[in-house]
Parts: sequence; C-alpha cells; structure tokens
Amino acid sequence: MHRILVAAVAGLIAGLILHRGLGLRFFGTPVRNEAAAPPAGAGVRGAVEAQKLEALHDQRQDELQKRLAAAEQDCADLRAKAAAAPKTPRAPTREEKVRQLGRMITRMVRAGAGKGGGATAEMQKQLTDFMKLCTELNVDMTNSTTMFRNPEFMGGLFEGVLDEAGIAGNEAARDAGKAKLIARPQALGEDPSNLKVQKAAAENLLDFYDGFGKTLFEKDPALARQMSAMSSGAAVSMSQNTRARAAAGLVQDVATAAKLDDATKARIQPVADRWAAEYAAALAEATQTHGQGFLDAVLTTEKLPDSNEAALARIRATLQFRGRLIDLELRALDEMAGQMDPESAARLKTFDKLYYFKRITDP
Repeated sequence: MHRILVAAVAGLIAGLILHRGLGLRFFGTPVRNEAAAPPAGAGVRGAVEAQKLEALHDQRQDELQKRLAAAEQDCADLRAKAAAAPKTPRAPTREEKVRQLGRMITRMVRAGAGKGGGATAEMQKQLTDFMKLCTELNVDMTNSTTMFRNPEFMGGLFEGVLDEAGIAGNEAARDAGKAKLIARPQALGEDPSNLKVQKAAAENLLDFYDGFGKTLFEKDPALARQMSAMSSGAAVSMSQNTRARAAAGLVQDVATAAKLDDATKARIQPVADRWAAEYAAALAEATQTHGQGFLDAVLTTEKLPDSNEAALARIRATLQFRGRLIDLELRALDEMAGQMDPESAARLKTFDKLYYFKRITDP
C-alpha cells in the first residue's frame, strides 16, 4: 500500500513537470507552442517611421522641382543672351563671290542704260568694287577676252544675271545651263585665239537666251534687251563699205597686229578678198530673211522690236548672225596664219576685232 502511494505521487510530479515544462498533456486538447506577442507600442513606432520617410520623400521631390525650374530659367536666360548677341555673318564662298561678279556686271549694265556710254559716279564706284573683287578672286582682267575665257567667270556671270533679275527655282535647269556655259570655254584649250573666245562668248549668250530669255523678259524686259549686246573683244562698225575697202581694212589691221612685212601682206590679200565677198553674201541673205532693219539690232539694243516676244526672236537671230560673222573671220585668219612665219602667226592669235557692216557693195 505504501508503495502504491509513493508511485502515485511520483507519477503526479512527473505529469506536472511534463505539462509545465514541455507543454504536453496526456488527455484533452494539447497545448500549442506559440510565439511571444510583440510589445504593445511597436505598431505605433512603425507608423511614425513611415510618416517620416514619406515626408523626406516629399521634401526631396520639392527640392528637385526647384532645381529643374532654376535650370530651365538658366537655359532661357542663355537663349535670350545668344539671341541678343551680335552675330558674325558667314563668310561667302568663292562660288558666291563669283556670282556676285555677275550681279555687279548686271547693275553696271542697268546703270549705263541710256547714258550714251558716259560713266556716272555710280558706275565708277561699281566698277571699282568689281575690279577689287576680281583681284581678290584672281580673275585675269587684262581685257574682256581673258575674262570671258575663264570658265568660272562665265558660269558666275550668267548666274549673277539670273539672281539680280530675281529668277529663282528650277535648280536642275540652272545647273545644266551653267555646266554648258562652263564647258564651252574649257573646250578652247590652254591658248585659244581671242576671236575663238568671242565665238564661245556669243554661243554662250545664245544658249542663255534660249534657256532663260523668255523668263528674263517676263521679269525684267529692259535688262533682257540690254544684256543682248554683251560681247568680248573689240568691234568695228560701218554702215556701208565696198568689198575692196573692207578687204584692205582687214589686211591692214592684221598686218599691224602680227607685224607683217609687205610681202606677207601681199600673200594674205586674196584671203581678205574672199572674206569680204563671203561677208557681202551673208549680209544679203540676212537682209532677205529678216528685213532691212535686222542689221540695225546687231550692235545696238535700241533697234529691237517693241514686243518682248519679237525682241527675243530678234536677239536670237542677231546672235546667230554674229556667230556666222565670227566663223567667216576665223576661217580667214586661219588661212592668213598659214602664210606667216610662226612668230607672226602667234601674234595674230591676239587679234580680236570683229567687223560689222550693214552693207557691202561691189568694188
């Protein structure tokens, strides 16, 4: 009995130990081993920290907005200063300067219209500026022939005319026309005769009127008329002459230019006689085709018809006729050069007189 009582007490003590220390029960619902609950003030502290972080974020956002606004204002101030600062103009290119030469020539043609060849103060200033720019561009100004022999000058001349007349657009046509104008003097070679340069200049002028004459008359009829008289070299004009005097005059001018002796002059005389006869035939044909007043417009623009359309047609016809006269003279000079020594023939290349007669009668 005593042993049973001792065992019961021992069992009770063991049960208490297992229940209290390990949370185990031998009957009923077992006790769960749960985590300790947080202190009562932890949630409040977390909310306060979140508010502080949010406030700091808002503050930084405000500072960033202020910095962006300040930076935008700085940019606006810089743009305003840049706009107000004096701008240095871009230096013109060489091509633009060459075109400026063409514009200058156009202004001089306009200024000289109706002045009877007299040089006004305005024209003197324009000529001075023109020569200054030619010197800057290294354009040979020995005479008009050397200038018209320069491909760059020829292209810039006609582009300047279009610019001054306000003819814009159709860049493809302008580029094609310019390329053609440049190609002709380039094809002359290194040392062409002055008369060949005159022929190239006359052909270029005809091409210019073929391509842009109608538009030029629409934009500036006065300029369109005045530009048709432009040519290189010298001209000898007579209203009437006989074939004998015309031939004698050519022989004398050639002999002076080439420094010929009497024997050589005698050898070239038959060539001059043929030239005078061919010239008389060309005059007769032109008069029959275009009328008595046609030859008046070969050198002066004052004799052109009043109608722009008729004036353009007359300009093209006179330029074609001028080209024919140059061909006649070129052929005669080439034949004459064959009768000279090399030194005289070389000097003949500088000959640039072109003869214009309204009528050549029989001897």
